[in-house]
Amino acid sequence: MSKGDRKLDNKLASIKNEKEEMETRPKLKIDWRVYEEYLADADIPEDQKKELIEALWGIIVSFVDLGFGIESAQAAIDVRSAKKVTA
Repeated sequence: MSKGDRKLDNKLASIKNEKEEMETRPKLKIDWRVYEEYLADADIPEDQKKELIEALWGIIVSFVDLGFGIESAQAAIDVRSAKKVTA
């Protein structure tokens, strides 16, 4: 197996692990009625209020997902240093 094949296999395994991890994470849901009071004075229809709240919630969940998928710089440096020591 060539070095390129190993890299590809490692990348595919990493993607598979990430997918499995995402499937096991708890799902964040929103009850938009809890937040509709903040838009009570807005002059827009109820369906648009719901849509706005759900859009904002989607943005919040995206930031939470990013937090789960990003390791600190220190962790990356530690891994890189460990590879140099074992090489």
